Order: sequence, then structure tokens, then C-alpha cells
Amino acid sequence: EGRKWGPGVRGRWGPGEEVGARCEGEFGSEGWSCPHPIPQGLVGQDEWLQEQLLQLLASQDDVAMVAQCALDLSLPEERLPATVVAEMSQLRLQERTAKAPSEHRWDDCYQLPIAREDIYFLASWEDLARHEDALLQPGQVVGVDLEWRPSFGAGGRPRVSLMQVAVAGHVFLLDLPRLSSPAGGQAPRAFSQLVSRLLSDPSITKLGYGMAGDLRSLGASYPALAQAVQKLQGGLDLLQAHRQMRVAGRPAPAVDGATGPRGLSLLVQQVLGKPLDKTQQLSNWDRRPLGEEQLVYAAADAYCLLEVYWALCREPARFHLPGALPWSLGLGCSERRGTQEPPLQKASASPQQAVLQVRSPEDAAPEVPAQAFRVVCDSMLGGLARTLRCLGVDVRVLHSGEDHRQAAEVARQEGRVILTSGLPYHKLRAQVGAGRCLAVDCSLKAQQQAKAVIRHFNVRVTPADIFSRCQACNCDQYLRVSKDMMKQLVRLSVHPGGPGGAGSALEEAPQGCTYDPPCRWLEDTDLQTRMPATLANGTRLQLAGIPAGVLRRPGLQHFYCCTGCGKVFWEGSHLARVTSNFQEVLEGTPRPASGPS
Repeated sequence: EGRKWGPGVRGRWGPGEEVGARCEGEFGSEGWSCPHPIPQGLVGQDEWLQEQLLQLLASQDDVAMVAQCALDLSLPEERLPATVVAEMSQLRLQERTAKAPSEHRWDDCYQLPIAREDIYFLASWEDLARHEDALLQPGQVVGVDLEWRPSFGAGGRPRVSLMQVAVAGHVFLLDLPRLSSPAGGQAPRAFSQLVSRLLSDPSITKLGYGMAGDLRSLGASYPALAQAVQKLQGGLDLLQAHRQMRVAGRPAPAVDGATGPRGLSLLVQQVLGKPLDKTQQLSNWDRRPLGEEQLVYAAADAYCLLEVYWALCREPARFHLPGALPWSLGLGCSERRGTQEPPLQKASASPQQAVLQVRSPEDAAPEVPAQAFRVVCDSMLGGLARTLRCLGVDVRVLHSGEDHRQAAEVARQEGRVILTSGLPYHKLRAQVGAGRCLAVDCSLKAQQQAKAVIRHFNVRVTPADIFSRCQACNCDQYLRVSKDMMKQLVRLSVHPGGPGGAGSALEEAPQGCTYDPPCRWLEDTDLQTRMPATLANGTRLQLAGIPAGVLRRPGLQHFYCCTGCGKVFWEGSHLARVTSNFQEVLEGTPRPASGPS
């Protein structure tokens, strides 16, 4: 082996330019990945190769990359700069932390309530454009968090590596080094504009924990965002609410100790019942690609802010908080407003000092859009499930043979709230956390139950949400069918005028409501067969329940078919009845202060 690769290595890889070219392929502008297997095994035994690599590394400015390369190639530390040796020590510690077994079971920690496919990693201009509407939706509440490579020495925080933005049902992970790189084409400008719009929009509530410090780090890491950080509007720091909870006499053990959860993890434990799993906190956030555990950890750090916020706003008295929630954080404010501010701990003065403000009580409760609200019901709540679907809520119903274990599993995997009548409520609440489970009063009718759920979780229902989802199968994808095509399909149907299977939708609804779901027209290419009428996905249209008189109605122009179950809807009086029955909980109408009617 020595005869084969000893002098031959110098002959093939020397002079230095070829060594440099070979190594640049391993740690170029994208950062160090994994060294070539042959030099990795030989460098430690070949002083000439060591010298060539040491000279090459000395020309690199990225200390983290140089340290990772030196570790991977087992280069002698005594010939490396002190800053690189210190960085190598940090990397070894991070590696040991990542490999160390957890001191507690994963089930004992807060679990992200959304599915893995609802976590999006954004690293390009195209990614930002694809998700811009979801990130910048006016009126929503978002959780914001940052991650950076840990530093164990002096010199301040390293550059921020990741920005997490959580919205109801989704988390977006922004790859800051890639998005801000000049090599990214349109990405740097699009990224700067998106973050600026997000931070400056007062209608979007931005949640954080220790928000002022995080934003200072963001502005220092990316100067293009410095102005946007200073113009933050609609910020809300949950750290201040946490301090108020402690003042009110609700500290947990080890608040200031060396063991047990602290900071945000402690707040999550106090409010949701379980602390955050901080195993990945000291991992290397500069390396790409990030590991799967890092992605889930980052998403959980941001999404837990939403869940804590919802819980605090639903039950402020339970946590000894004043009713005038939430606390609003503004940067650069010169005076405090309101009279019930939580006391601030001592901090150094700064032009960006965060000052608390109190919003008006009517702004206190967080709103969840109906189409972002997801629940799982036990089999005894079928009427409630159909009613909530009628209002646009995503509802999954357990089968009669499924028990609370399936309910908890579905809730965790799919990010759903559990609605239960007969299942063990307290056991479920312990499994999914506070605020993720509600016991439904079975003495109420389905309509009253639905109103109680809407009010409890403060779900925002608009006229456009009504019948946006199929009551039968929960699908939210429709096809619009022309009257002429429907006549043809019914004529070809084997059982015209048979038993039910279709539903009705609207007629003159109050306040100008109309039924116009966002869907396209049914075309010939959407049909697998015409007799029986079957969609391309295999769903057979339920044509037997369409009365002959409906097809002759003069004012009727089109029908709607559910692509999930084939149920057919047409214009009727059902929309008017539903809109009237739920008028007090529809957005834009006054809501009575009393309980559900």
C-alpha cells in the first residue's frame, strides 16, 4: 500500500495547485462536507500532505470550516492557530452532545403537534416566493425563533444560521446563510424584503422569547435587516408574561438552578405540561444539510410559542396573569402605556431597549382561521364533526373500534386538537398537553357543541368557510360541473332518481353571502368513464340523489362535486340556514358575551 500511494501521492497531487484543487472541491463556498476517503486515511501519515493542507487552510477565513476540516483529516493541533484549536474543541463537544443519550424519554418532552411534511426548509428565492402568502398573511399570529452555532468563548454570538417562523399548522425554516449569499441571485433581496414586511406589519403578531436580544443578533448578523429590526411592530415577548407568572407566585422548581428546565423550556412545561427537548441546542447549526433531529427541534422551538400563547390567552387567570393580554413588545418606545405591566429584570440600557405595552382587552384572544383549525373527534361526536366541517374545520372522526391511544397518536402526528365525549379526558390531556384536548358536553345539540368549540378555541369563521369542506368525507377539493354536462351524466347514469347521496348548498343568504368555492370546471379529461360517471382518481359521482326537478330549475347554472367521495351539491337553501344559525360566530358580526346558545 505504501509503495502504491506513497511517492505516487506526491506525483499525482503535487505540486500544490493540484492539492488545492482537490481540496477546494471538498470545502469550497458551500462549506466542508466530507473529505475524500483516500486523503483522509493518508494525511495523518504523510508530512508533505499535512504541510500542503495546512498552507491551504491558512488561506481560508472561515474558522469553523477550517476547524471541521482539521478534525476530519486529523491534522496536528500544535501546527494550527489558537482560534482554530478552540473551535475544534467546541466541535468535539457538540459532537459528544449530539451522540449523548437523552436523560429522559422523548415522550416526557413537548412534542411537535404537526406532521413532518408541514415543516418547510426555505433556501432559495423560489422557496420564498412559494410560501410568501402563508408567511405574510395579515392578521395572523406567528412564532419566531433563531438558531446559531454555539460559542463557548468571548466575542459575542456567532452569525445567526436559521430563522424559524411558525404559523398555525406549519413551520418555515429559513436558511439565512444561503438566502443572504450574493451567489443566491434574487434570494438576498427577496429574503430581506420578506423579513422586513413580516417584522413591520402591525397586523401580524410576532411571538418570541427574549425577543429583543434575538433581533439584535439578527440585525448584527445581517446588516440589510438592521433597519427592519428597529422598526418592529406587533412584537410580543412571552418572556415578559413568564416573568409576570413568577411574580404571581407560580415558579417551578429549578427556575434559577443548574438542573431542570429553564427559560422557554420551563415556560412550556408550566403552560403545556412538558418541557422542551433541548438535546440539539448545542449542535452545529452552520453545517448543511441539517440533520432530521435538528429540523424537528428547530420547528418545535418556534411552534411551542404559538401553543403557549393560545393557552395563556384562553386561561389567563389560571396562570395568575391580568386579563389585558397579550403583552406587546415595541422597539425604541420612549414611554410605557397601560398600568398593569410585568416588572422587568435589570438589563443594560440600549437604544433598542424593549418597552412593554398593554393591548386592549378585545385584542387579547388569539384567532385561529377555520381552515387552519384541525380536530379529531371520537365516534360519539359524529354530528359535531359534520357541523364543524360545514364551517370549514378539518375534522377527523375515529372509528368505533379506536380508543384514546389512537386519538392521542393522531393528534400528535397530524397537529390536531382532541374533542372527546366518552374517552378519558385527563389521560388524553396528559398525553397531548394543555390546550390540545376539550371535553364536549353531550347534553348539547351538535350546533350548540360546534358554537362552544368555536368560542373555546376562538376559531375565526368567515362566510367563505361555510361549505368549503365536504360534510361527508372532510375533503376540501371540489369540481364545478356545468348544468349541461350534469344532465348528460345523469342521463347516462344507471339509476337516475334513486336514493339520496347528494346535498344542497345555497340560495339567498343573509348579508350577501354567496357560495363560490375556489375550484375549476369539470372537463372531459377529469372523467375516467362517463357510465358510470367516475373521476380520474377513481371516485364515482353520486348522481342518484339529484331530483329531476333540480335539473330543470331555470336559475340553476352549475353543480359542485366532491373529488373525495363524489357527493354532488347544488344551489339550495342550506347555506342560508347555516349562515343564519351561526351568524353570531361569523367574522364581522358581534359575538355575545354569554356562553353558547
